[in-house]
Amino acid sequence: MKNNFDQYKSFLLQRDELLKTNRLAPWTDYSGYPIFESDLIQHPSGETGLVVFLESENEESNQWRVRYSDNSLSRLCLQIGDKGQAIVIGHPLEHVEIVQTVLP
Repeated sequence: MKNNFDQYKSFLLQRDELLKTNRLAPWTDYSGYPIFESDLIQHPSGETGLVVFLESENEESNQWRVRYSDNSLSRLCLQIGDKGQAIVIGHPLEHVEIVQTVLP
């Protein structure tokens, strides 16, 4: 039980750090968690996308988008509702694997 609490506390601290450098979206994900610029979201189908903020747009619903692997952009607000059901699965840096290379 303590391990789950420690993981949750760590998650909250990471979210606090992101808030300092990344914008907070005006909506929550399908599970009710905050969404930050550069977060990764995932649909029940397994499809993932990167949350981006477009400063060039004036309307809030057009500023917040999701970039998918085919480089298409879709409005974030449409991805997190009843149809899209996307949830935050993390930040891209959390998914980078470190590979150690041993040189002779």
